[in-house]
Amino acid sequence: MKKLLAGLVLVSMSALVGFSILQKTDYSTADVNNGKEKYLTYCLSCHGELGHGNGVAAATLSEKPSNIYKKVTSPFEFESELYSTVMNGNEGMPAWGAILSTNDVRDIFGYIIEANNT
Repeated sequence: MKKLLAGLVLVSMSALVGFSILQKTDYSTADVNNGKEKYLTYCLSCHGELGHGNGVAAATLSEKPSNIYKKVTSPFEFESELYSTVMNGNEGMPAWGAILSTNDVRDIFGYIIEANNT
């Protein structure tokens, strides 16, 4: 019985630690004006007006653009991977690290969240 209880406590603690790792950044302090400017310039054509992956260029791409809003707000996505994808590119996504700073990316994510919630 003690081993079962100890196991349950360990699993519960692991779940809490895992949850804290997946907690998202508070984007309420992001510079949404900067995010909007950068988003409209670099992201809109592929990711669409609200970041859902349905921009005008999306239909011409072999790999459908991601729904940024869904990824940024999902508790199951790792922000470090999202930032890495924007900065370094992957699977058809160009690398923006030479043009955008991590603060710009944070502002873009904040803008997308605000745009979807207004």
